[in-house]
Amino acid sequence: AYFAEVSNANGCTVYSDTVQATVATQPDASITVNGSTTLCRDDSVTLKGPTGLAEYSWSTGATSRSITIAEAGDYQLTTTNQAGCTGNSEVISTTKSSLTKPVLTTGGPTEICPGEEVRISAPLGYRSYSWNTGATFQAIQADASGEYYVKAGGSGCELYSDTVTVTVREEPARPVIEMASDTLVSSAEQGNQWYYQRNPIPGATQARFYPVNEGNYTVQVTDSFGCRSPFSEPY
Repeated sequence: AYFAEVSNANGCTVYSDTVQATVATQPDASITVNGSTTLCRDDSVTLKGPTGLAEYSWSTGATSRSITIAEAGDYQLTTTNQAGCTGNSEVISTTKSSLTKPVLTTGGPTEICPGEEVRISAPLGYRSYSWNTGATFQAIQADASGEYYVKAGGSGCELYSDTVTVTVREEPARPVIEMASDTLVSSAEQGNQWYYQRNPIPGATQARFYPVNEGNYTVQVTDSFGCRSPFSEPY
């Protein structure tokens, strides 16, 4: 408390009223970071100031208690309490990762025949690879129908690729040979290749074949996509 004492030349003294002075404390300006300050692709981080203050002023120009950041930069908060006193936070710096989304490539058609496989590759340069198959290599061999994708990591970030869909076509049915008079007849109308003693017979691609030598004859069917059936039983 403060008051004034005044005396004149005659020795008279008077006192002023009392003034109560209060020294206000500097407001808290600490920033709470909700997330990582290393920003991956499409990531953001929220910066929050303390509660209960009269005003908030961010270095971005925002005046809300919290801001959401998606770009690299330096960010600071100035707070004002009800007494008009201000406080400044420390500078929070964010960085933006240069990691890009992995783009998958294939080493051939993604529609394959039974027994075949297709190579699916992620780009080089990532520190880690995690495929939905459980593989951890940069490339995989796919031999089953399904969707394939990878999570690639580096610089503290992990990004998912788009999906590659692989389709394994149905195997052509195993043909059956019957004898009609002196001619061998395949159960398949098209796509036949006749074999003698397991060797292909040139030009013997019709459903019917007239054998000229004794021995084992088989037939195999190839469909319009190029997939081959199992060999028939020898006849």
